[in-house]
Amino acid sequence: MENGSGFLAIGHVTRDGYDDKFRPGGAVYYGSVTAKRLGESVRVLTSYSTDFHLPVETEGMEWINKLSLETTTFHNIYGNLRKEDSRTQILSSLALPITQFDVPLDWRNPKIVYLAPVIGEFGPDVASLFLNSKVVASIQGWTRQQDSEGKIIIKDWPGIDILSFVDVAVCSHEDIYSEDNLKSWIDCVPILIVTLGRRGSVIYENGESFHVEAVPNSQVDPTGAGDVYATSFMIKYIETNDTRRSAKFASLVAGMSVCSHGVTSLPYLETLTDLY
Repeated sequence: MENGSGFLAIGHVTRDGYDDKFRPGGAVYYGSVTAKRLGESVRVLTSYSTDFHLPVETEGMEWINKLSLETTTFHNIYGNLRKEDSRTQILSSLALPITQFDVPLDWRNPKIVYLAPVIGEFGPDVASLFLNSKVVASIQGWTRQQDSEGKIIIKDWPGIDILSFVDVAVCSHEDIYSEDNLKSWIDCVPILIVTLGRRGSVIYENGESFHVEAVPNSQVDPTGAGDVYATSFMIKYIETNDTRRSAKFASLVAGMSVCSHGVTSLPYLETLTDLY
């Protein structure tokens, strides 16, 4: 990957537990696989332990792993998916934090950077490194903390220290602690996208907002849909400089991704030719 080209994702890859089974997860996992399938060359900076093995769909990517004694592990419990997309998460282990010193000098000028924390594993020192790149961020990793029992809950996060380095920020409506936080995010970034699950998404730009409908689908597993949306939006936006068209494209790709567990139904670029 040459400087100025490609897609760099930063954050913890995770082990996601469902009952007694585990699958790979984390925003960097869903974002990087999406970018690869949409034709981008991909690099990932992350942290995990020796007992975690990268799945086959990540082959062809460049990975730097900050070796940790633990892999970040969540146990996920979903509500009735016919009624809501609510999720309860329990954090049982956490990998090492990522700092500016973990980012190689020749990794600091990609075309797209996806800031993709799952629970605050890096901060402004990393976010501020990419002044010549287009930066898309998943807000949820900074709005979450664990309570005394390990359950993930949202917290107050104005976001100014991070979002001043971001071009596009994406969050779920469930990540919004307060209206003050939402207003702060809108003021901090050129484009803020709030995903609403089956109800689509709202895009805030230049003091205005508009709604994009979700693509109807037979939802099986919504995990990672926001990361698919964020990645797809940024790739299409750089190509077209058209916010509405990019949001519709992202809704399509994210809608397709939830039709199976993991990334099985995540589409490839050749199946999306001429769409949006």
